[in-house]
Amino acid sequence: MKRILPGLAILLTGFFGLYFATADAKPCQYHRGDGKAKCLKHRALQQYPSAPTWKDFKSRATAYEYATLRRIAVCEMGGSGKGEPWDVKWGVLYSTYSSAFGIWNGNFAYTSQATGYKWPTSNKAEEAFHALSLARRYGFSAWGCF
Repeated sequence: MKRILPGLAILLTGFFGLYFATADAKPCQYHRGDGKAKCLKHRALQQYPSAPTWKDFKSRATAYEYATLRRIAVCEMGGSGKGEPWDVKWGVLYSTYSSAFGIWNGNFAYTSQATGYKWPTSNKAEEAFHALSLARRYGFSAWGCF
C-alpha cells in the first residue's frame, strides 16, 4: 500500500495539473497587460501557431524556404507568384496530388500530425505550413519542380 499511494499521488497531480493548465488556456486576445505580452511572446515561439496568418508563416520560414516554396507553388499549380499571399492556385484538391504545392495526398497524414492543421484547409498560411513541414522533414528534392 505504501508503494501505491505515492504513485497514485503523482498520477493524480499530473492529471489535475494538465487539466487546470488547459482549462486556463485562452487565446492571447483575451489576456490583459503582462499576461497578453507573455502570451504573444509564447505564440511567436511556437513552430506551428493555431489559426496562423500569412505573417506567421513568413516569420517562421527562412528566406530560402519562403522563396523555394513560392517557386514550387508557381511550378506545380500555376499563377504569377506575386503578392502576399502569393498569386497561385490555393486549395487544389485532386485525386493524387493536392494543395498549391502539389503534395501527394498520402503525405497529409504526416503534415496534419506535425502541424496540427487539418487538410483540406481554406487557410493559405496553414496550406503553406503543410508544405513547410514536409520540406523540413524530407527536403525540397521531394518535389519534381525543385
